[in-house]
Amino acid sequence: MPRSRFYDWRSALLWIGLGSLLFPALLFAGFIASWTIGENLEKFLGQTATAIVFGIFLGGLGGAGASLGSGLAIRRLGLSLGRWLLGSIMLSAALLGIVMGFIQMAAGLENLPSSVVGIALGSAFGLSLGLGQWLVLRQVVARSGLWMPLSLVAYLAGLGLGFYLSENDDWGLVFVGLIPMTLTWLGMGRLWRAGPALTEEETNRPLVWIGVGLVLVLIVAAALVIVNPSSEPLPPPLPTVDPDQQLIFFNGVILTMNEDQPQVQAVAIKGQKISAVGSDEDILALQEANSQVIDLEGRTLMPGFVDAHSHLFNDAESSFDMSLAEIQQVGLENGITALGDLYVNSSFLKEIQEFEAGGLLQIRTSLYLVATDPCGKSQGDWYLEQRPSDRALEMLRIAGVKIFTDGGTCETPATSYEVHPGEGQGDLFFSQEELDTLVAAIHQAGFQVAIHAIGDQAVEQAQNAIAAALAGEPNDLRHRIEHNSIVRPELIPRYGEIGIVPVVFGLYPTCNPFGPPPPEAYQAWEWPYRAMLDANPGLKLAWSGDDPFFGRVRPLDDLYSLVTRNDIDESGQICQAPAWQQQHLVTVEEALRMMTTNAAYALFREDELGQVVPGLAADLIVLTDNPLAVEVEALPELDVLMTMVGGRTAHCAAGFEHFCPSLKIISR
Repeated sequence: MPRSRFYDWRSALLWIGLGSLLFPALLFAGFIASWTIGENLEKFLGQTATAIVFGIFLGGLGGAGASLGSGLAIRRLGLSLGRWLLGSIMLSAALLGIVMGFIQMAAGLENLPSSVVGIALGSAFGLSLGLGQWLVLRQVVARSGLWMPLSLVAYLAGLGLGFYLSENDDWGLVFVGLIPMTLTWLGMGRLWRAGPALTEEETNRPLVWIGVGLVLVLIVAAALVIVNPSSEPLPPPLPTVDPDQQLIFFNGVILTMNEDQPQVQAVAIKGQKISAVGSDEDILALQEANSQVIDLEGRTLMPGFVDAHSHLFNDAESSFDMSLAEIQQVGLENGITALGDLYVNSSFLKEIQEFEAGGLLQIRTSLYLVATDPCGKSQGDWYLEQRPSDRALEMLRIAGVKIFTDGGTCETPATSYEVHPGEGQGDLFFSQEELDTLVAAIHQAGFQVAIHAIGDQAVEQAQNAIAAALAGEPNDLRHRIEHNSIVRPELIPRYGEIGIVPVVFGLYPTCNPFGPPPPEAYQAWEWPYRAMLDANPGLKLAWSGDDPFFGRVRPLDDLYSLVTRNDIDESGQICQAPAWQQQHLVTVEEALRMMTTNAAYALFREDELGQVVPGLAADLIVLTDNPLAVEVEALPELDVLMTMVGGRTAHCAAGFEHFCPSLKIISR
């Protein structure tokens, strides 16, 4: 065949077609293999080493598919298909392995935006293929210096489009492989020119040795990671409290949160649970030979704070720049003994489960698996692979499913007035029918539903969807609405009528408002907690710290804000709430109930947490003073001296060690 005929349009189509088909086919086969065996491999190698291994594996398959297609076409030049194939595989595997390793070490592949992953993977493949084939054909192609950059640009453009399509359409995943490879081959084809063929030795020897060298370096690096996977080892697992050990606190102000016996002097603990409450005389009479007896010296002991809606753990790294262990300690130092984590995707679920399996979790945590992202985009029904759990005193449980139905975290809350004049009435992510269908499906699957709804339009839509799912039956699954920031007056009685559990912010952002104040006619709609309680006797209005979105982790500041609507800035200065907010205040007693018993109810844990009564978990805190007795303006001055979870001291303030029991413990 005359050489010139190889460069006609039919040969170009052959080049493009074979590469476009074989590259995604082998690459997808590699991904399927990684999904199948990746979890088991990670147990032995660790995350970073596994990422490198699969980077090499996927890169090798990608290189195989790419080079096989082009090799079949270019075979007419007299080059060896075997050496062409080997060189491309080596380079593609080496460079993708490097990139995957760096990505995993930086943040974890599943936690990065698709665009970042697309750029990184596109760079690796584009560079490896462009470099490999430029080396092979450097004397065959005119203007060969443009081969590599043009191929790389074409590949990145195609991969970016593929990831964009994959976020909007499941079939877009096909284009992650198909479009980039097609555009890469088009870029190469436009530079293809006739020229003399090289000998096999001249063409392939440098290419093969470069690839071999890079892969060997990666193998050594992976081995080092396996031997020394982390320079900062996790702390050892926590021991378990001896179930026969008795502890007594006496001479204190003990706020039980039990309406039948709201305040006592002393409490006895046996193992992980409260065994008795009462007067000093009654409880000290229960003392055993091995008991530890602690004089509270008039300090206040109460249930630990239960945060019904938090992001303390799932945002530990991204917002706090802390590990799970570090941010957990911050929570314990501020008296948080239980929380609901309201943004759990598959990668974080695995992370927190591993943390708990290692015996490191000290804050009782209820997980809410996301059905949508903050912009309302469906995350699929992956949560159906899990089941809600309710084992007694468990540290980690799957509680429910989270839905975002309007803006706030993403876009603008959906209100009946313009929050920002001239910008419309916000963003609803679903039609009523769509939300009804989604809530009903989650309800039928047996999960509690937690619906993000900030604006009144979203609150109404959420109320309607829950009512439709219940179809007149009691709300036994305790479906919740989160935030409830702006509520029209006619919607307020519906919480009690339907049986919805409302979860509300504690801290009012007076120092750094989320937006302009509402028009005067709508001021009664914003954070109307007083009206919600008054209109719905017995309503379990639950507190949410929603950390980190208010800038700090301190429930005692939330307590102060609930009863004053004032805020505290980073310097400790008080920001006075506007006068119109005074109509919405709750009492200190109501606020404490929101932060303990009601929040425990929202998490289906009121039979275990939130009160100091016999039979419940010894999840307790000691405060510097009694929040029910001090002046309201003195509430921010209160501090947590001791935090106990399950009978074990989890935090002890410096200088107050005499309030912190050191119990006999046994191994897990």
